[in-house]
Amino acid sequence: FLSKNRTTCMVLKRMDVFLEKRKENYMALSRGVGEIDEVVQFRSSHEEYESSYYCHSVRLKENLVGKRFEIVDSLKAQGVGTSVYYPKPVPHMTYYRDKYRYGEDSFPVAASISYGSIAFPVGPHLTVEDMAYIVKALKKAIREVQ
Repeated sequence: FLSKNRTTCMVLKRMDVFLEKRKENYMALSRGVGEIDEVVQFRSSHEEYESSYYCHSVRLKENLVGKRFEIVDSLKAQGVGTSVYYPKPVPHMTYYRDKYRYGEDSFPVAASISYGSIAFPVGPHLTVEDMAYIVKALKKAIREVQ
């Protein structure tokens, strides 16, 4: 029992270090992405709560939404991993669309976020220099699809 407690304490102590590193990477990526007119950043924290900085999600502006997967492919070719967490808004999924008769034009804000979002890694295994590379790669990917 004692050895498990020690292991748990060591892991919990490292969590603060991991969270701080994620936050540092998130902030570095946020500064760089803030210079890109074609994307919008989501607010990550508020005075009442703070993000876990698991990833940094951005939303492409409307003129690039249809080119999201081209941008993702370009980023992948440049060695940047991304995620698309919500490929379509929940109300547009078959079950909800059929059950509640939602049309494709329903929930336009959810659709804009869902169809235009890309999530970037900010984990503690990455560096601030990696964040600068992600920004550079995103700028290049956007130029390529315009």
